[in-house]
Amino acid sequence: MNTSTKAFSKQAAHFDEYNAINCITQYCRKEIYKIAEQHLAPNSSILELNCGTGIDAIYFSKNHRVLATDGATGMIEALNKKISDNEITDIQSMQISFDQLDKLGKQKFDFIFSNFGGLNCTENLADVIKNCLHYSRKMGRLCL
Repeated sequence: MNTSTKAFSKQAAHFDEYNAINCITQYCRKEIYKIAEQHLAPNSSILELNCGTGIDAIYFSKNHRVLATDGATGMIEALNKKISDNEITDIQSMQISFDQLDKLGKQKFDFIFSNFGGLNCTENLADVIKNCLHYSRKMGRLCL
């Protein structure tokens, strides 16, 4: 596990609490949802990179199917608890980093989404985008 993955895992316990009290984060999240919804057809398949504790995955799962991914063990554990506690059926989780997308196999997605800067942890953003395009359906969308 690399340094940033360890740091994000440690943040998982407080991530939702911080999000709930941060009015700037709340505002930004609402604006991002407005933009994303303009490009989402009903019942789209979504790949979320750097899903954290699943705040966005849960939002999108109301109308779409989501594969939520994150490299941080703590974040995926927090998301899995939410999925279990709330009996959410339209989210699957997978502990992989954005640089391990080859583990997705042959899956294709209508929409690939990453929010709030998790991709700032790569020096090879062009490679991540290239891989995202490989897992995008024809006419799929990428929202970073």
